[in-house]
Parts: sequence; C-alpha cells; structure tokens
Amino acid sequence: MTNYIKLKNRPFVKGTVVRYKNFAVATKFDAAADAWAVEVFGLIDDLSEMDFEECRLENLTEWEGQRFETEGEAILAGIQFLEWRY
Repeated sequence: MTNYIKLKNRPFVKGTVVRYKNFAVATKFDAAADAWAVEVFGLIDDLSEMDFEECRLENLTEWEGQRFETEGEAILAGIQFLEWRY
C-alpha cells in the first residue's frame, strides 16, 4: 500500500505522479528498456475521512511489461485505462 505523498516522493524514480479524478497516475522511466511505464492507483480509504494525499492507494494496473516511447503516452494510457474501466 502507498499514498499520494509517498508516490510523489519515491526516491530514485524518474517520473511524474498526477491526480486524475480520485485516482493517481504514476509514470516511471525504465532505463533497462529505455521506455516509460505507467501505474494507476485507486483509493482504499474514504475521502470523507481524510485528504486525498493521505488516503491509502492500491495499484489497479492490469498490464505488465507494457512500455511507452514518451512519458506523455504513458500518462495518456493510464487516463484511458481509467476512462474505459471506471
């Protein structure tokens, strides 16, 4: 489990974390593959009890090994996953 603050402060991870609706989309650069990967996280906790940044998040990503040429493509894939699924 993680939360938004921990995702934003991951040590040694080149990437971006953005909030999209009540989800977090996190990119990271995979140097071995020379490509970008994306993970999507959803809320475990109730937003009425705490701020989004402090809520626990679970990884909702269903794909493994999918890589993207640019960070923008990775973020777009995460958002499209959310739009199709949720």
